[in-house]
Amino acid sequence: MSFSNKFSCGYGLTTFKYYHIANDLTLAASIQTHFMPRLKQIGKLFPTLKRVVASYDPATFYIYLEDIAEADLLKIRANPFTSANIEHIKTLFHEIRHYVDHVATLWGQRLILEYLKSANIRLQGDIANFKTIIKYKNQENQLFYADYYTEEYNYTPVDRMDRRWQWTTTSGIKFDAQGISDETQPIPFVHFKSFDNVPLMRMPISIASLLETNSTSEEVKWHMAYISQLSETEQPFQVKYYGNETLLKLLYNQDLALYNVAVHLAANILHISDFIEAFHISSAIATLTLNLPNNLVKNIPVKDEKFKAWGKRCQSMLDNNEHGFIYFLLLENYAPIYRQSKKFDIAELLRSSNLPDENTITEQVLSEIDIIIAEAYQQPNLKEVFIPHLENGRGFFKDLGICFKNTFVEKVILGKTPTTICNDTDVEMKSYRDAELFTLRPIKGLSISEWYNISAAINTKLTQLYEVRGV
Repeated sequence: MSFSNKFSCGYGLTTFKYYHIANDLTLAASIQTHFMPRLKQIGKLFPTLKRVVASYDPATFYIYLEDIAEADLLKIRANPFTSANIEHIKTLFHEIRHYVDHVATLWGQRLILEYLKSANIRLQGDIANFKTIIKYKNQENQLFYADYYTEEYNYTPVDRMDRRWQWTTTSGIKFDAQGISDETQPIPFVHFKSFDNVPLMRMPISIASLLETNSTSEEVKWHMAYISQLSETEQPFQVKYYGNETLLKLLYNQDLALYNVAVHLAANILHISDFIEAFHISSAIATLTLNLPNNLVKNIPVKDEKFKAWGKRCQSMLDNNEHGFIYFLLLENYAPIYRQSKKFDIAELLRSSNLPDENTITEQVLSEIDIIIAEAYQQPNLKEVFIPHLENGRGFFKDLGICFKNTFVEKVILGKTPTTICNDTDVEMKSYRDAELFTLRPIKGLSISEWYNISAAINTKLTQLYEVRGV
C-alpha cells in the first residue's frame, strides 16, 4: 500500500542563508579533550559511514575521531576558521551533536536509563529481570531497522541538478521475533527513483535518519559560518562550489541515503528550494520528534486524503511512537502553512498538529526527565558514570528548547564536552573475567580507560544474552 507525490527533490541553489555561530574564543573553549585510542565501537546506536571517519559511542559516551590526531584539535583551538581546519571542526561537531541528541532529548534520556537498568540487572545476575535487557537490545536494534529493511536496486550517480531523484512514500510491516510479519508494527519508507524513473532504493524513515539530519545540519551550519568569515569576493565562489559539488554529492548519494532521507522529505513536502533552509528546518522538526512525549503523539491528526491507503497503520504507528512516521506526519500537517508563509514558525508547526504550545511541552519533557533521573539514582551501580550525563542533558535541553533552536550547541556544552578519543594516543587495556566483572561494586571513580574497558565487558554480556535467546 502506498501513496505518492512524484516530483524531483526541490533543491534550487539560488538563495543562501548564513547561520553565524559563537566567536572563535567560545569555540576554542568548547573543545576540551581527553585522549585515548579508538579500539572498537561499542554498540551501534548512532550511524557511521562504511569507512568510519568518526563515531559516537553511546555505551561509553565517548567520541572517536579516527582521522584526527591530537595535534589537529590543538590547531582547531588556535585558529578554528581556516580551510585546513574547517573539515575537522565539522567532523567533531557532527559527533558532538550525536552526544547532545543522546543526552538532551527525551528519546535519548529514556534510552540511557534503559541501558543503565540493563547493565545493573546483568551485573547482579538478576535472571528474573533479564527480559529488561532483551527489551533494551530490541530498542537498540530498531534504531536502524537493520539492513534488511533497506533495499538497493540500481546505482545511478547524480552529477547535474537537472538529474535529481524522484520519490514516493510507502508503508511496510516489521517481523516479530519468530519471523512472522506483524500488521500492528508498521513502518514508513521513502522510495527513490532516478530522474528517468529507474528504481534506486527503499529507505526506512528511522530514528537513525533523524539523528543524521541533525548532525549533518550541524556540519552545514559550521561550513556556512566558515564561508561567512571569508572576504566578499571569495564568498560567492565558495557558496557555489559548496552547493554544486559538496552538497550535491551528499544529497544525491545512495551510499549516504541514511544521512539525507529526512532532509529530502522535508524539502519536498514543504517545497523548500534553499538547501540551507532545508537542513535547518529538517533538523528542528527531527529534534522536536525526538522530544515529544508519548501521550501527545497519539493525538496528532492524520489527513485521511493523504493516508487513506495506509488504513489502520497510521494509528498503529502513532500508538507505537514510531518516530519516523511522527516526523513525516508533522511535515504533512505543517506543509500548507509553511508553503504559504515560507518562514519556519515553531508555534504554527505545533498548532498544525494539535500539539500544546512550546512552554507546555517543555515543562512536560522536563518533568519526565526528572522522573528518569530519579529512577537512575535508585540503581545500585554505575550511577556515578551515568547520572552526570543525564543531568547535563537536562540542562542542555532547558537551554536549547524542544527544537534545539534557542541557542547554539557549542555554547551549552562549554565545560561539558564528552571525552574525545583521537587516533594517535595510547591507553592501558584490561580484559575482565566474569567473576571479576560481576564483583565490581560499586563501580565509581573510574579513569577514562577503566570505563572504556568495563563498558566493553558489560556491553559484551548484554549482547551475548540477546544472541543466546532460544538457542
